[in-house]
Order: sequence, then structure tokens, then C-alpha cells
Amino acid sequence: MDRIIRTATLADLDAVAAVEAACFPAAEAATRAELADRLAHYGGHFWLMFDGGTLIAFVDGMVTDRADLTDDLYADASLHDAHGAWQMIFGVNTLPDYRRHGYAGQLLERAIADARAQGRRGLVLTCKDRLVHYYAKFGFVSEGVSASTHGGVFGNIVRFSLPYLFSYFLQTLYGMADLFIIGQYADASGTTAVSVGSQVMHMLTLMIVGLAMGATVTIGQAVGARDQKSAARYTGNTMTLFLVLSVAVTGLLLALARPIAAVMSTPAEAVSGTVAYLRICFLGVPLITAYNIIASVFRGLGDSKRPMYFIAVACAVNIALDYLFIGALHMGPAGAALGTTLAQAVSVAVSLAVMRGARGGIALTRDDFRPQRAVMGRILRIGVPIALQDGLIQIAFLFITVIANRRGLTDAAAVGIVEKIISFLFLVPSSMLSTVSALGAQCIGAGKPRRALQTLWYAITVAFGFGVLISVVIQFVAEPVVALFTHDDAVVAAGGPYLRGYILDCCFAGVHFCFSGYFCAIGRSELSFVHNITAVVLVRVPGAYLTSRYFPATLLPMGLATAAGSLLSVIICVIAFLVLRRHGKLLPGEG
Repeated sequence: MDRIIRTATLADLDAVAAVEAACFPAAEAATRAELADRLAHYGGHFWLMFDGGTLIAFVDGMVTDRADLTDDLYADASLHDAHGAWQMIFGVNTLPDYRRHGYAGQLLERAIADARAQGRRGLVLTCKDRLVHYYAKFGFVSEGVSASTHGGVFGNIVRFSLPYLFSYFLQTLYGMADLFIIGQYADASGTTAVSVGSQVMHMLTLMIVGLAMGATVTIGQAVGARDQKSAARYTGNTMTLFLVLSVAVTGLLLALARPIAAVMSTPAEAVSGTVAYLRICFLGVPLITAYNIIASVFRGLGDSKRPMYFIAVACAVNIALDYLFIGALHMGPAGAALGTTLAQAVSVAVSLAVMRGARGGIALTRDDFRPQRAVMGRILRIGVPIALQDGLIQIAFLFITVIANRRGLTDAAAVGIVEKIISFLFLVPSSMLSTVSALGAQCIGAGKPRRALQTLWYAITVAFGFGVLISVVIQFVAEPVVALFTHDDAVVAAGGPYLRGYILDCCFAGVHFCFSGYFCAIGRSELSFVHNITAVVLVRVPGAYLTSRYFPATLLPMGLATAAGSLLSVIICVIAFLVLRRHGKLLPGEG
């Protein structure tokens, strides 16, 4: 039977709505009311294909003078401009039973031909990464990552979180590589020096990342609202603010390297190595800051891929330099620190080169770098509570390290190794925090609160499911995992039980990480600070102290104490969420 292609009228609404519902899940599909509005305004820009009397496929989209397909165009059909220069493509829909026959391609070719005949400058669409090559066959050219919040919530989470997950994995690999490689060439004192020093650096890095969350959220909200001027202002002021802070903090830390080693109760055999490691790494604080700020800008734009590429290059350099400085030149902890710092310099150089060329999609002027009190204030109001939250968590870890160090070199090395393993396994929960904050902020900026909530629930499901899975697996392989980082049987025997208890934290931490991301997205990051400080003060630190005192023969209870702290955080987050919902304050400006 011959297939007919024609444009649409309002009489085609039922058929069009049926095809739309069959092609997309409810979260992605246009509603019947939205389709009716579109048909009323631009039915002539719906291309329908019929098999007999059955509508089997259609392509639709308004015409506008804008060169970018933004979310407000999907939402408001009245923005259609019959004389516009650009033909937008909102959807390419084919009933499942009729796919893989080239019908969608025929409709696209018809739409392209009509647009050309009407004198349009071109056609614009957004699509999933996996479909870029398909549309390229019709002459579409990829212009990079769209900031649109349109499309499936779960798919957006996956597309954003996977690159972030990998970049966070690579960033964590900095410290893990140091620990792994020095474990192959040095004794327990060298391992302890790197484990203690890297914990301090991990705390600083997380605080910088937390502070940068203010940039991610503010830029994300501006992008969601299509406010390019505000996005540029937040970007420039973030760079100015962090440049000043990083220089000041570096000087202070260099002066405190030895006192920090002392406060950590570092075993005497490892003090000199720890101080050397810290001093060299402290010189790299401006580099860590620069990378994370640039990364936060890209993530605020919805682009988590480029930060992944930056850190991938640096990680490869770090591993190579570790083997050179530690293995070949026998520089010990100082070599590990030097390799890490030089690798960070590489990541900054690469990221700056890309940003200078692309500007992250934001056109910056000199005025954008000029400090503005209101702009910096908003960045800090969101970022400072998160930085303090991350700092408090790490301080709790440091307290635990101090307690372990006082138990002797074996337990100190075991705790240091397990902390690194946990930081690796926490990649998924941690990626959910950044994903929810960035995507949630864009949804809120775009006026889509329900979509922000959907992002939260999907992320919680992913994080908790991962936590349960990995907790079960670790119960059977704890000692072999610890043994990957040391040949000392005593350290392995001590670290296995600690890991079995600690890993349960992955279940609960993933949930409160997601809530923290959502609280950031709505501008209530102080709630993240509250639940974390409560858990640290009431459970994590006193729990570690008491379990260490009353269970001197095993580290298992110390691990369980950390998980109990996260459980308390989850309870507080749920209560805070319910209170906000009851009082209508789940969005900025409500109530």
C-alpha cells in the first residue's frame, strides 16, 4: 500500500497524540494539550506519514529566528514565527512496528526539502549521543552538548553522571595510584606517610569541590533560564574568587605542614615522609582549585564530558611519573607528591586551552571577572555549606585516622588503605550528588520543579541499589581487596574487618548525598551542612572513639560506626524534605 506524506491539521490530534504516546515514555512525551497547541499554531510544520488510514510516523517543530533549540520553544507554541530563519525539529516519531524501514528518514528528507523551499537557513534538533551519527547522514552537524532539560530524566542522569563518575574515578585514582605504587617499592612507613598525606589532600580537594558547587548550581540555574549574562557573570566571579582564595590558602598550608602531621598523630617512622608529601602537594593547591573551577563551569552548562577528558590525561601522566619518581628514582613519598602535582599542572593546562577556545559556551568579558558582591555572595551561600560539610566529613575521617594511628603502625596502614578503597567505591554515590545538583538546578531554572524531583528519586534508586550490591560483594572479598595495596599480612588481616563494616556506609551515604544535591539545587545547601555536622558530632567521631577503646582487637566496629553516622544523616534529610514539602518551600522563593 502506498504511503502518503502530508502536513497536519487540528483534526489529526488524536492520531498524533497516539503516536507520541507510543514512541516515548510519559516523562518525555508531549501531552495531548501541548500537541493541540502546536497543531493550532503550526500544523503546517507537522509532516505526517500514513499507511492507508493509519498514522505511522511524524516529524514536527516550529519555525523561529533563534539558532538554538531551547526548552521554552517546546513549552510555548506561540513562539512560532512563520517568517523565522530556522526550522526546529522537536520530534521524530515512528510507531514501533514500522521502524527500521526508513520511514523517519523519508519524513526528515521531506522536512528538509520544504525548509529549503521556504528559504530557511537550516534545521535544528537535539538528540541523544547515540543518534548523532544517524542525523549526520542527513547533513546535521553536531555543535556540542545542549543545555536543554528536555528528554528522559533517567537518560539525562545517565548521560551526565557517567562522564562525571569516570572523571571522579580518575581524580580519586591520583591518591590510589600513589598508594598502590609506593606500596610496591616502600615499607609500611612509606605507605603510612602517603596514606596520611593523601587523606589531608583528599579533604582539601573535596572542600574545594564543595565550594565550587556554588558555581555549578548558580551557572546551572542561569543556563536553565537561558540567562547568558548571569551565567557569564557567575563564571567570571567564580574564577576571580577562587584565584584569591587558593593563593592565600597555599601559603597558610605550607607553614602548617609539620603541625598537621603532628595533629594526625603520625607514627614517628612516617613523619618526615608525610611532611615532604604534604609540602609538595600544598604547592599544587592552586592547580587543584583551577581544575575544579573549570570543571564546575562545564558541569553547570550540563557538560560533564570535557572535565573527564582533562583528568584522564592528567591521570595517565601521574601514573607514569609515579613509576619514574618512586620506582626508578626511589624518591619515596616526595616522589609520589611530585608526580601528582605535575599531573595536576597538566590537567589545568589542557582545561584552560579548551576553555579559551570554547569558553564553555559562555562569552566572557572583563566586566564578568570584576568582583560583584551579590554574585559572589550567592556563590558562597551555596558553596560554603557544602565545603564545610565535606570538610567535616573528612575531619571525621581524620579523627578516625588519628585513633587508628594511636593503635600502631599496622592499624594505621590498614585504615589508610581502606579509606582509599572506600573513596573509590563511593564514586557512584558521589557522582549522584553532583548530578542531582547540576541537573536539578537547570530544571529549576527552566521552571520544571517536578522534573527536578524526578531527578532526585532516580538518583536515590541508583545510589542505594549500588550501595546494597557492593556491600554484599565486599563481605566475601574484603581481604583480597586490601591485599591489592600491601604485601603485609598483618595489615591485610586488620583491614579486612574494617572494610566489611565500613562498606555498609555506601548504602546510606548514597541516599543523603542525593538529598544534599537536591538541597543545593534549590538553594538550601545549609541543610546538607546541618545533617552532616549532626552525624559527625553525635555518631561518627564518638562512635569511632568508643569502638576503638572497647574493641582493641578488631577494626570492624569502627567501620560500623561510620555507617551508623550516615544512617542518621538519611533520617535527618528525609525529615527536612518532608518539612519543606509541607510548608511549600521545595523551590527557591516559595513560602
